Amino acid sequence: MMTGSNAPKVLIVGAGPTGLTLGINLLRAGVPCRIIDRQAERSEHSRALGLHARSLEIFDAMGVLDAVRAEGRPLSMIRVHGEKGPLMDLDFGELASPFPYLLCCPQPRLEAILERRYRRLGGDLWRGAELLQAQQDGSGVTAVVRYDGDDVAIGTQLMVGADGAGSTVRKLLGLPFDGHEYREHFLLADVDWTPNLADDAFHGFLLADGNLAAIPMPDGWRLVISENGEPDEEAGEPGLEDFHERLRAALGADTPLPERARWLSRFTIQRRLVSHYRRNRILLAGDACHVQSPLGAQGMNTGIADAFNLAWKLVLFCRGGAAARCWTATSANAGRWPRTCCAGWTPCRGRRWCGPGRCVAPGIRCCAWPVAGRNWPAVWCAGPANWTCITVIPPWWRPGRMPRSAAGARGRCPATGCRTPPWCPCATAGRGGCRGCCASRCIIFCCSWTRRRITVPG
Repeated sequence: MMTGSNAPKVLIVGAGPTGLTLGINLLRAGVPCRIIDRQAERSEHSRALGLHARSLEIFDAMGVLDAVRAEGRPLSMIRVHGEKGPLMDLDFGELASPFPYLLCCPQPRLEAILERRYRRLGGDLWRGAELLQAQQDGSGVTAVVRYDGDDVAIGTQLMVGADGAGSTVRKLLGLPFDGHEYREHFLLADVDWTPNLADDAFHGFLLADGNLAAIPMPDGWRLVISENGEPDEEAGEPGLEDFHERLRAALGADTPLPERARWLSRFTIQRRLVSHYRRNRILLAGDACHVQSPLGAQGMNTGIADAFNLAWKLVLFCRGGAAARCWTATSANAGRWPRTCCAGWTPCRGRRWCGPGRCVAPGIRCCAWPVAGRNWPAVWCAGPANWTCITVIPPWWRPGRMPRSAAGARGRCPATGCRTPPWCPCATAGRGGCRGCCASRCIIFCCSWTRRRITVPG
């Protein structure tokens, strides 16, 4: 069995955007990990396309945003058309984010960027490696992987399944993946095409005979149409002729039609959620634990957010001590972390208060912490013997915003050695320095506040 210095602390199954995002953030925190993927090569099909503002903020914190933007096409709005012309525009410019747009970046390009970043950090990636078995006990996980013709046993502290909707990890855990498959069927085509449409907008057409979506990509366009009736099982693969009638109805009889497709596919929509996100030391992330409609471009984004939010928790666990006990306590409810956002200042659990737009999880309660004469919202979790602060949320926080007073903060974070942020309650309460409560921010972001930028997990 592979143990010792060559053994990873975290084994990640799946080298898609979710697994690579998790691996990068673990390595940035100094936690060794290995990613394995059953496929010997990356798929060349574009698959997922859209990256929303929050994903771009995450990539900015990871240091890959410039490379991602160079491979993508920004879309400023969603434009909805009817049979008689445009109906409405949904402008992304109103988003309260440094990146108020949707970036169209095909999944293979994104994976290539993330893989380069992962390898430059010293990450170990095994392609063509299939997970066969996984067993766990109180000290770790033992995974049996078929790689290069041999069955290799890998010992690790934690394992994360980021291996998609057909997750092998989820199946080995025996977790149900309940949900619903909708009757509607859709056809997808990535084409070389030059229509008379704005190439900085997502276009949706509501037509009597069915719907059409036209999405500009960095190279060509993606077309998606709803299929009328049940598809004929003997019809075979879809062809471009299936799209031509819908394009004429949407854009007129004289519109140019695509002649060649780089990728054609038929798909259905499912909505499924795993019963538990964690079984002891084995966790799930991304499509392995939830799938939803691709319309709206949320699938890849939720996986990236899963990985980014999970990374700092795994770092705390691997570093041990009180932080690990705190992580275990907050994850006691089988590891499920539903994202419940509060609108404005609302009562939380009857007597505490929760900050605007923040996420509340089982085992976590919110309160107002007095700092510099003001009540700032803080997220707390119940440790084994006392209350341990996880994240303090300054009321002035916005993505990319940082007060000038941060430069003069005192103390050091014991988790990273970085200077303590000014909102740390340990420092302001005179407890002799920070005890690590700011770790959720600085532990994997190299104390991003010192660079005049704050990135909040989740």
